[in-house]
Amino acid sequence: MPPLAALVSACGSSSGPAVKAGGTVSYAISVEPKVLNPPIHTLAVEGTVMGAIFSALVRSQADGTLVPELAESYRIEDGGMTYRFTLRPGLKWQDGMPLTSADVLFTYQTYVDPRTQTAYLLGWDKIDHVETPDPVTVVFRLKELFAPFLLLVAGNAVLPRHVLSGTQDIRKDPFNRAPVGSGPFRLRVWQTASQIVLEANPNYWRGRPKLDQLVFKIVPDATTQVNQLEAGEVDIISVAQPAQWDQVKAMAGVATATYDDTRYALVQLDEYAALKEVAVRQALDYATPKRDIVSGILRGLGTAAYADVPPGSAYFSNSVEHHDYDLGRARTLLQQAGFTMQNGVMTRNGQPLQVPIYTISTSPTFVDVAQVLKDSWSKIGVQADVTTMDATTLFSNQGPQWNGKDAALIFSWGQGTDPYNYVNWSSKQIPNNEDDPGENGERYVNPTMDQLVVRGAQVTDVAQRKQVYDQIQQILARDVPVIFLYWPKALYAYSASVHGFRPNAFAGELDEVWTWTKS
Repeated sequence: MPPLAALVSACGSSSGPAVKAGGTVSYAISVEPKVLNPPIHTLAVEGTVMGAIFSALVRSQADGTLVPELAESYRIEDGGMTYRFTLRPGLKWQDGMPLTSADVLFTYQTYVDPRTQTAYLLGWDKIDHVETPDPVTVVFRLKELFAPFLLLVAGNAVLPRHVLSGTQDIRKDPFNRAPVGSGPFRLRVWQTASQIVLEANPNYWRGRPKLDQLVFKIVPDATTQVNQLEAGEVDIISVAQPAQWDQVKAMAGVATATYDDTRYALVQLDEYAALKEVAVRQALDYATPKRDIVSGILRGLGTAAYADVPPGSAYFSNSVEHHDYDLGRARTLLQQAGFTMQNGVMTRNGQPLQVPIYTISTSPTFVDVAQVLKDSWSKIGVQADVTTMDATTLFSNQGPQWNGKDAALIFSWGQGTDPYNYVNWSSKQIPNNEDDPGENGERYVNPTMDQLVVRGAQVTDVAQRKQVYDQIQQILARDVPVIFLYWPKALYAYSASVHGFRPNAFAGELDEVWTWTKS
């Protein structure tokens, strides 16, 4: 797959104080993690923090290639039905205990254990059994071909058997806030609502990282993050508001980095009543001014989205149906569905068409988008009040997803670099509460889609696989289970005293964090 476009630029002169080992880098995050345990995490920020704590058999490089990590080498055998890994000698957990093939086997057992209720079972469930003939050899025997095995299984964090094997309930285990990994940094302290302090892992297989500490400061407000960056109180921020991009680029001693993100912004349409109807969902799509949102709210720092494959991907389709902004077409679709306009509100059988909008309070961009949608949807007679709440509540049992009523949720989904999307669109992935696995929160059901998302994982030839995902993208664009809004540019600003920070679409924000230094 060709890498997505990436650009890293720095403001000011490249000369400066000498680079040295040691020191602390602080990274502002807007949402506090709930857990730091790979199989049960749900928030994107949890994945970021865990990226410094845990390691996997393989890892993604900035160019998208997968290379051995805890594994010293691997072989694919039997036409893709067997994956054989040889671990590096002398691997240790952060507490000094040896890491062996038994831990990899335990990781597999944990993912497939129904008590784990992981949302990331896909891939693990394609494994027939795991063999560990010696402490450094792991052999996965598959039940069926699974194209993204290396990325979605071997690229998942290995779990410590000696810490977790005795757990009675992994979802409530103390490990979730006191993890033990094999990555470059280990947890030192977690101060709720304040910061998560990681320290260099002396047992890291590459050797001790160059930094002494990596600190994730919990700063919910985007403006506060920018102010703290300028004041030198934090070193790295993700720029949440495109309107702040010019501001941070003009700051003395601040560098910037950007790349084409593989996350897309969306409006999840929870299908309980009117939203079960394709015509209603299409009407809302036509009434969503995606291009205006990109040019206005995003200030051009993004691309309008029409399906779930990034534009730079080898699997992207240029031929999907576009529901470009057309209020007249939107009104016609609702009228054809039996609605009539009464006092400015579309009504059917005496009931007004109500689609309340919910989004994350700490995302100014999403809050602005929500207001645009409310205003635009009202022009086609849809009542759409806006409610904001923190991300943890929004996706919890206290949020709107399981209240039995139509709703529109604005957030982003990390599709990543592989098009595999079974968890999003299969009817078998509809969760009934916040602990259920599956990400089909919109409750979308389409038998053809159910077949295609399975087929997409079974085809290994890129050209044939693309044909499958072309069909998936066409169905998504037509059925509108969610409204695809845009692919944003990922925007970062950081202190020029931090060296080695090179965020990218494939390896993430902490790419090669063990090499980072601070001058």
